[in-house]
Amino acid sequence: MTALLLAWLGCAPAVLDFHVDVEGPGLVITADAPMEGVRVRTGSGSVAAEFHAPVPQQTLWVSLPWAPGERFSVEAWTAGQESRRFFTAPAAEGPVSVLLEVPLGQGGQRFKDGARIEVAIPELGRTPIGIVVTALQPSLVRVIANGEVESRRLGTVGERGVFVLEVDARVDLRVEVDDWQRAATLVPVSAGDLSQSLVLVSSVFPAEPNGKPDPARPQGRVTLPSAWWAAWIRHTGLGLRPADDQAPWAWEGFVLRNEG
Repeated sequence: MTALLLAWLGCAPAVLDFHVDVEGPGLVITADAPMEGVRVRTGSGSVAAEFHAPVPQQTLWVSLPWAPGERFSVEAWTAGQESRRFFTAPAAEGPVSVLLEVPLGQGGQRFKDGARIEVAIPELGRTPIGIVVTALQPSLVRVIANGEVESRRLGTVGERGVFVLEVDARVDLRVEVDDWQRAATLVPVSAGDLSQSLVLVSSVFPAEPNGKPDPARPQGRVTLPSAWWAAWIRHTGLGLRPADDQAPWAWEGFVLRNEG
């Protein structure tokens, strides 16, 4: 009986350890092993968001609007491992929530007090950024950029205002509501400087178009069919893939990490 119990326990899937935090309009999930995907459920159990990584990664981000105090169930998995965690979004830190879109239209990031934020500036140009303010209570919002003030009243809970700045030099930025405030510094950098902060973590070859390893081909080398087989395929028009002159033989997938 003991031997059977041990054998049964040995077949149980390993537990994937991970933690969850909010980042911009979504959740960031960081695990102790590369994850293949994550799924987020609301308190009622319905699926609110799901993401399948093209290549397994230890950190995944899912787009998911969240409200302070909202409770979610987060599921993460990889080969032979799976786990589930409950997560409660942090309580409101003030009368408004503030996200920065750098550049404008990009997914927002949280406005962290005292943050230094790098902004890529095109040569002889400017970069528009957005300060997205959402009212958690009726508020008169003041956005101050290098001393210039723009005010806007958000009269209802959930009302959103977008303040746009054109950045080509350092900006000392502050958002105020009554005696509550958050401040950050926007620092212009060239696109070339930003590219230096990208690190190649790993590569996959051959890969499928989505970046996942191609299961039909051995990894790390090029294997071509024999001449007689290639001639037979051309003659008959059979085969599972398009002809070599009609589609790439393989793709290569890359995982990059931004250390900027």
